[in-house]
Amino acid sequence: MSDKIKWTIVEKILRIIEVIAVVAAAIIIPLQIHESQNNQEDRSFSMIIRLDEKLKQGANREILYTISKNKPILKENGGKFESYELDCYLDDLDSIEDAFLRKIIDKDATYDWFSDYIIKTFKNKEIAGYLLKIRKEDPQYFLGLEKFAKEMTR
Repeated sequence: MSDKIKWTIVEKILRIIEVIAVVAAAIIIPLQIHESQNNQEDRSFSMIIRLDEKLKQGANREILYTISKNKPILKENGGKFESYELDCYLDDLDSIEDAFLRKIIDKDATYDWFSDYIIKTFKNKEIAGYLLKIRKEDPQYFLGLEKFAKEMTR
């Protein structure tokens, strides 16, 4: 065979491979995008469930109940919780804000699952007073979370 015939065959084979690659990409890329979206939704839902479970167990559950009944929370005010327990509760709410800001959970899911907890918490006068008190030492203490709660009330 002459060199020209060999190159013609090679060019045809390369074009066939190119067409196959384009067709494969047109099929595979949308499937990968869909799979990636499903994985993100699964991670998001998993995170929502974990965050919700943290709020519904132990001291967090009792603090939520106490807030909803508008009863004293901290021992110093006649409640049954230490400040570190309230801090842990607020940390867990802060984790929700963090997951939202990192786009691990979306706005609708955040509002649907957690807005009640967050809004009630930051409307509570005892918690507002507690935050004012501790912000004398650290003005940034849960400030982002409080702003997040205000956005949720709008």
